[in-house]
Amino acid sequence: GEQGVGIRVTPYQTTRYTAVCRLSDGCVSCFADAYTVTVGTPEAPKVTTSEPTVCPGDLVSLTAANCAGTLQWTNVSLTGYTPAVRLQEATTFAVTCLKNGCVSAPSLPQTVGVATPTVPTLVRLLGEGAVCAGQSVQLSAGYCAGQVRWSDGILGPNRTLIAHQTLHLRAVCRVGTCQSDSSGVLTITVQPAPITLLSQNNLQNACPFQTVDLAKAIDGAF
Repeated sequence: GEQGVGIRVTPYQTTRYTAVCRLSDGCVSCFADAYTVTVGTPEAPKVTTSEPTVCPGDLVSLTAANCAGTLQWTNVSLTGYTPAVRLQEATTFAVTCLKNGCVSAPSLPQTVGVATPTVPTLVRLLGEGAVCAGQSVQLSAGYCAGQVRWSDGILGPNRTLIAHQTLHLRAVCRVGTCQSDSSGVLTITVQPAPITLLSQNNLQNACPFQTVDLAKAIDGAF
């Protein structure tokens, strides 16, 4: 809608411009060939961290992606696409991308926590006392800011196991390179399965089958 042989524009996105020539008598030319102004503002980078929580003094690696230009970290001591830093306290990281003189919006902030691992507390969920062989049991390990490792090798704070014999479990909490002391013992007592006595000792197969139904020896009471 602007008039004149020259105009100044401030596009926020790639835009095509064209014009016509209008004479005083009302005659109008065809449209000129379009001229495209390309807006090259880069997209915001994406940042990931090697660990969500580390022990004080641990090394954390950062990775920035989605930038074909120069990275500018909010922490000015960081440079490059894969910087590493040792942390003593929780820190939030973000970065922008500079390309062709344009600066992107900052990346989503990534916070790396710093914590000293505490001894986890083991509890059994939904029930108490002895369980039957083959019964499932839900366990939980609380008060760990890092990764829980159980004494039988299972990882994670919550688990469900099928108990076939009495178990004595412990767990530790790992944060980065640090590990807590072992927790107290959580004992899952499994009571033995009842013995089913045979009500019939002699079984006979019958034609046309060549096999015997052993279930008849206990009257189907499994």
